[in-house]
Amino acid sequence: MSLVINEVLANPVGKDTEGEFIEIYNNSKDSIFLTGYYLADESGKTFNLKGEIEGLEYKVFYYKDTGININNNEEIIYLKKGGEVVDEVVLSGVLEGMSLARVGENFIFTNNITEGAGLIMSEEKTLDNINLIDNASLNSVVITGVLISIIFGFVVWFLYRILTLYE
Repeated sequence: MSLVINEVLANPVGKDTEGEFIEIYNNSKDSIFLTGYYLADESGKTFNLKGEIEGLEYKVFYYKDTGININNNEEIIYLKKGGEVVDEVVLSGVLEGMSLARVGENFIFTNNITEGAGLIMSEEKTLDNINLIDNASLNSVVITGVLISIIFGFVVWFLYRILTLYE
């Protein structure tokens, strides 16, 4: 993929509509004309991209321009071309002041917001103190949480039934 979603700020400090952004990155050495590309969210809101993005450059799109209001609880942001998904990012439970930033093929939540530039990680940052996310592991966390909730609910119900039988 030459164009990727690189960073998303869904829940800035203060009003979301004044700071939300979606950043794309051209990881090829050639410039790419953005005609035909667009950003979209789960609700179907779209924003057509214009102009071009130089090779190895970033381009930031703000809510005030796109009209895409990123849901803080759960959202999928798409980069599409001609109806085909070029890239997508799944956001869930975004904390205020934290962006979701690409590191290789994964994403991390970070308060080191770098709109229009790459994420620079200091040497003291390790896998122990950053939150790596990929879509597969995020989905398994959600599924595991749902299963635990269902099992817990069943155990509570079962204990209640046993206790009420002997009254």
